[in-house]
Amino acid sequence: MTLSATLPTTTTPLFACDENVAVRAGGDFLVLTPPWQVGSAGCDGIFAANVPWVLTSALVNFATNGVQPNQVIH
Repeated sequence: MTLSATLPTTTTPLFACDENVAVRAGGDFLVLTPPWQVGSAGCDGIFAANVPWVLTSALVNFATNGVQPNQVIH
């Protein structure tokens, strides 16, 4: 067996994601999030009553900006 066969598929463990920080330390989230990490910004986002977990915007195209499901919204 080679050494590479015994190594994990990732060598960088994931200790916490953005959501963990936002939930447990909301006040720290804005301080710890650098401006270059913001995927999109706008002021017209809404959550529709029939789809409360989907943010939509008439002015911002999230997909074009690289925003994907499960990213944190502030």
